[in-house]
Amino acid sequence: MTIENAEVEDDGGYRCGIPTDSNGNTLDLVIEVASTVTLSLASIVTDNEDMYVATCDAVGGKPQETITWTLNGVTQTDGNGNTIVDTNPTATAPLSNSKSEFTFPATLENYRQTLVCEVSGHDVLTELNGDKSIDLDIHASPSADTTVNVAYVTQGTGITVSCTALIQPSPAMRIYSIFSNGAPIHESMEGGNTVSVSDPEEGTNYTCMAGNYLGNTPLSAAVTYDPSSKSF
Repeated sequence: MTIENAEVEDDGGYRCGIPTDSNGNTLDLVIEVASTVTLSLASIVTDNEDMYVATCDAVGGKPQETITWTLNGVTQTDGNGNTIVDTNPTATAPLSNSKSEFTFPATLENYRQTLVCEVSGHDVLTELNGDKSIDLDIHASPSADTTVNVAYVTQGTGITVSCTALIQPSPAMRIYSIFSNGAPIHESMEGGNTVSVSDPEEGTNYTCMAGNYLGNTPLSAAVTYDPSSKSF
């Protein structure tokens, strides 16, 4: 017997024999199918921390496949800042779908590293196992032309000094530093870009800078406090 262009439905047991032989022989035909694998990458912010969310989908495989993650050649596990959620979305039997979502911190150490989702489960036809890779390069540090402006607004006997970014990179800048005559008076890692100053002295120079986890902007141009001006 010859089976050409085998399909998933051909999976199962087959028996061969002749009329004069009541025993015959049986064999099991196992059909394996490689899935279609896709990998996507997105950026989110969780508790003021920049995170990557990678999603690996393996659609239409047989048997059920398993997805594992490696980052720069190191196998990743759930925990220690990483979250891996594996699911098996509905598929038309006997095919199956596998999905894994990997959330992990964006750091200087993994910037531009290679993330791989490996799909396995084919122990007989190992060539049907597969993988997809993606480089962690969707983030950028503030460029030299990403400028910030410092300004102040008079409020009673004090002023509120603010630092504003004209252009935001991705991820957005949430690290802000404000200086008075070169000395830091405000540091925020959570996007706080204003500070109140009581009884400011005339002639004080205020500057600021901003950044994300990949770097900072150049120092802003200075604004000099003039009590005759309500804002600048």
